[in-house]
Amino acid sequence: MRKIRKNTPPALLTTYRRQIGASYDDIDKDVYDATLLALLNEQGWVCGYCQQNITAPQNATIEHYCEKSICNGTEGTLDLTLVYANMMAVCPGKTTNDTHCDEKKSKFRLATGLPIEVSPWNTAHIKAISYTSTGTIKSSNARHNTEIDKILNLNISYLKKNRKSKFVSLLKAAGDISVKKGKDRLKKILNDELVIGNNRYPSSFPGMCEYMMKYTK
Repeated sequence: MRKIRKNTPPALLTTYRRQIGASYDDIDKDVYDATLLALLNEQGWVCGYCQQNITAPQNATIEHYCEKSICNGTEGTLDLTLVYANMMAVCPGKTTNDTHCDEKKSKFRLATGLPIEVSPWNTAHIKAISYTSTGTIKSSNARHNTEIDKILNLNISYLKKNRKSKFVSLLKAAGDISVKKGKDRLKKILNDELVIGNNRYPSSFPGMCEYMMKYTK
């Protein structure tokens, strides 16, 4: 997970929200597509939760941080279903035997941990997140750690394996990081990983790369 800096909503979404009776469930395809593209561009074409690369819009969906079933304007709640600040782009979140990200989160309810608190828009939340060379992602905040591990399932085996592989390969490419030359080499490698070209990160897990900058100090 990494800090997402929200941009202004796409004009099509803003216009659609002003329509009488506007509903996310009945959203026009062109509005949906424009909104998803805007979200992907502001996130660097990585999933808002697991940080895997998203190669094309058809491989992503719009996620409501506060779920449509909760923040929908009923029972005294705010209706955030068409609020851009409540949206992010996420990956499909499916494996053969398990789910993660929004797919896993959708299995939970108010009584079982929703809405989640850990937010990719909150700087303090992101700074509390760390990674290990085994590919584990965790938070020093106990509640957030549970949300990351159980509700979002970000330590599912294949995600851990992929993060571990990248973590180890980046350190290997840098060489001996106990000396300045190795630290400088690692910093350059990480900076290259964090360069956004055509609104896209070059590969998955930029949040982990930002965390690994601590090894260059």
